[in-house]
Amino acid sequence: MKGPSYRFTLVRDTADNTQLRFYISYIYFKQNNHLLNGYDLSVMQQRGLKHHFTEIVAEKLHIETEVLENGSFSLDVKEQLQTLLNDLLYIAKKCIIPNFYISWLNSTRADFFLYSLIKLSIKSNILITNNRYSKIYIGQVFWPKFNSIGHQTRESKLRDIKRKRIVRDRKREGKNCDPELVDQLVDKVILEDKEEITKIQKEYEPYIEALRPIEHYDPVNDPHAIEKMIDHFHTVAFTKEAYRYENIRFITQAKRLYQQCYSKVPASRGIMKNDSSELINKTYERLIKQYSILRFYPPVEDPTIRQYCIISFLDILYTTTAKEEFEDRFKLIGDKHSLDKSECKDFTLTFSQKQWDMLIGITESKYPSKIKQALNRIIRQEYKSLKKTRED
Repeated sequence: MKGPSYRFTLVRDTADNTQLRFYISYIYFKQNNHLLNGYDLSVMQQRGLKHHFTEIVAEKLHIETEVLENGSFSLDVKEQLQTLLNDLLYIAKKCIIPNFYISWLNSTRADFFLYSLIKLSIKSNILITNNRYSKIYIGQVFWPKFNSIGHQTRESKLRDIKRKRIVRDRKREGKNCDPELVDQLVDKVILEDKEEITKIQKEYEPYIEALRPIEHYDPVNDPHAIEKMIDHFHTVAFTKEAYRYENIRFITQAKRLYQQCYSKVPASRGIMKNDSSELINKTYERLIKQYSILRFYPPVEDPTIRQYCIISFLDILYTTTAKEEFEDRFKLIGDKHSLDKSECKDFTLTFSQKQWDMLIGITESKYPSKIKQALNRIIRQEYKSLKKTRED
């Protein structure tokens, strides 16, 4: 016969880590009317989460954890427990984003991309997934003016399009189409477009405010950043019920934008596949100077993480610029990278078959790129250790 605690044990032991973190946060919020502080649930393994869940449920029912687990409690407590479990399962179904929507967040590039979209929205105060206006507006806010021949040609084409539209409308209305007057009207329309961007930035966007804490969960420094970001979406859903649909919409739109970047940003180019610390550092420092990327990613010394920042920046650059402009900017960045590469020294090491086999064993991979990454990591770790020893 199933005991009084059977259903509790079933709910606890069949829940994944995301669900357990959600249950704990939700119960705490309902009890205290504020979110749980002081515990980083994202770093807890499942065993720890189950224990914490058991403790908070027992506390909610005013009984000991042993009593909860062995089922030696009154009928009244049993009824309270059933009500609590019903509430948890119901609210979790409404608030937790189904895996179908977030399964694309399965790589470091994807994690950085989601963080970048949120950071970009916060910094510009323009929600990047809002279809009411162009995402290119965000690029016009952040990226330095590009004075290439291609850019000048596009500016000229834009003026021509606006000029033709104004002339067409004025002819239809029987108004004067004096060239000088039309040029003045073109200037006015272009200025109004810029003012519209400023106006949008000044608007209060409550959903951006709801997402603002996510900017502290940067994947540059936090290996559990994606868990914290997803957990925050769930927290927003039960603390601000109106945003449950917004969460799904934002994640869905972010996935679509990521898929576009993944297919359109040329992954075959050296700047995207680069594993040379010297080249990575040169490109990273150049992007700091030219595009102020430290506005979006905190400074980091590790070349591997710097490379993720570079790739993520190129992804959001693609997302927030017109196709032709991105191609111009990407070419310029790539050309600088190629020039750096031509000036860098390249050293080659020779390994015996036995040494190579040992490297394969260490990295659990036979691919040279993976082995090279592992060697870079080992060298950095040993160098840091040696440097620390010398300083001590």
